[in-house]
Amino acid sequence: MIFNPFAVAKRLRKIGLVGINQRNADYVLRYNQRKFYPRVDDKLLTKKLAIEHQLPVPELYAVVREEHEIEEVHAKLKDREK
Repeated sequence: MIFNPFAVAKRLRKIGLVGINQRNADYVLRYNQRKFYPRVDDKLLTKKLAIEHQLPVPELYAVVREEHEIEEVHAKLKDREK
């Protein structure tokens, strides 16, 4: 079977998943003034702001800022799988 990225994208859209560019265009830019974009585009900052305002958020397992940090995440998540 040949990998078809367009078919995958279509299936993901059908179940409600959106890509990062679509998220930005449809939600972040549409519903936020440009001056607030850094707040709403930064997932960690958004989570901290939500917590400050007592909004429910899922638990944060790890933060990856750079690609080389991914290996550290595997170690952090290893114990969670038990």
